[in-house]
Amino acid sequence: MDYKQKEKYDVLNSYMIADEYIIWKGQPSSKIRFKENITHSFFGLFWLGFSIFWCFGASMGGANLMWIPGLPFVAIGIYLVFGAPVYNAYKRKNTYYVITNMKIMRLYNNKVDTIDGRNLPQININGFSDGFGNIYFGENMVYRRNGRTYSGYTGGSFHLEAVPIKAVQIALDKLVEANSVGENDKDQADQN
Repeated sequence: MDYKQKEKYDVLNSYMIADEYIIWKGQPSSKIRFKENITHSFFGLFWLGFSIFWCFGASMGGANLMWIPGLPFVAIGIYLVFGAPVYNAYKRKNTYYVITNMKIMRLYNNKVDTIDGRNLPQININGFSDGFGNIYFGENMVYRRNGRTYSGYTGGSFHLEAVPIKAVQIALDKLVEANSVGENDKDQADQN
């Protein structure tokens, strides 16, 4: 672990209380994943192709400089095809996760987000072929509006992105187990 990683995990450790301990910590895979951004890439290919076609057509027309207004559209197409996957990999490289016996923490851009382990919402896993995947918290909600189908998770934007599924699933099981043991002790104390 290099100095930067140690510094980031020290920030997360400062959010822990006395009886809390780390079950798992790690960073998402910083591998560039085009499959995750397939809709951006697919739409971007059409956008890029049309904008290049338009610029080429404008340059072949009578006005020599008419292709210049098309350059921003070419740039947007390049971003949609190549830039979004590269930017997402960069974001993941600067993201840190910690799962403790009480909560899940995520650090990105010096901002710490947490989700309480006692009230953990439904867990949804979207795995990749290399053993990594995304873990979303909350129910998958599908709804229709104006003839279009939309989906999202009720847990908001908190998710673990491109993490090793097996290791994180084991850690989440331990988190749930640690919190269910605490609830059973509390229930027994209430009965006495």
